[in-house]
Amino acid sequence: NLIATIDPDFRNNTEINVEKTEIINFSANKIDNIEDNLFSSFSNLKNLLLGKNKLKEINSLTFNGLEKLAFLDLESNQISINNENGFDSLKESLSPFKSLKNLKSLDMSSNQISTINENLFQG
Repeated sequence: NLIATIDPDFRNNTEINVEKTEIINFSANKIDNIEDNLFSSFSNLKNLLLGKNKLKEINSLTFNGLEKLAFLDLESNQISINNENGFDSLKESLSPFKSLKNLKSLDMSSNQISTINENLFQG
């Protein structure tokens, strides 16, 4: 069975210590949407693996609160960047990566990206 939706209540699972979790791996599933602020309570998260899913869109709240995130894998999804603003209709100030101050590695290979605005990663 593959995961199609991440239930926001997974954060409340008593077996998960959200303050100590450093790695979350949802790779190789059928996830097509991530709820805004879904991972925000994982204050020490360093690696977020979302590759090989069906994600089409991310926004400024997708990775909100992940100040310690160093590695983000979004490879082999269906994310598109197709216009001059960078991330679909998002303005540069709403970049999904703006708050990721400690990001060292971002894999967005094998998506539907044709153009990347030079301001997409500024912040």
